[in-house]
Formats: sequence, C-alpha cells, structure tokens
Amino acid sequence: MYESEIYNNQMIGINVTGKSSVSLRGGNKVYENADNSGWRAGIGAAHGSTVIMTDSPSADFNMVYQNNGPGIHIGNPTSLFV
Repeated sequence: MYESEIYNNQMIGINVTGKSSVSLRGGNKVYENADNSGWRAGIGAAHGSTVIMTDSPSADFNMVYQNNGPGIHIGNPTSLFV
C-alpha cells in the first residue's frame, strides 16, 4: 500500500491474519477505526502474519493515530518490521 487512507471503519482498519502480509510503503494514514472490544482497531496482525512499515523518500511518513483501541495490535506468532 502506498499513499492510502484507511479510516472510519467500525471494527478494524487493516486485519492481517493466517500467513498473510501487508506492506505499508509510505504516505499511508490509518485513523478513526474502532473495534467494539477496544483492541486491534488500527492494524491487527495475528496467526503468522507479517506487517512491514517503511517510508518512501518521495512520500510522507506512515501514520497510525486516533483509533479507538491500539493503533497496532500484534499477536503471536507475528512479525512487525518498522
């Protein structure tokens, strides 16, 4: 994903699970997402998945903010590369 906005979802902005992966390559905004249980609202990753967040020299930074619950929730066994 590059220069995307994921916002105002009722449960979760990005959910990565089961040996899946997501790569946020710069300029992404994940905000105002809400999980009714109060966890994994912005980005949720579990069950062997991978989340990669890098910044591109030509784009703004990735931002995860103002979610109703954690910005990033990582469960076991999962990888987060920032």
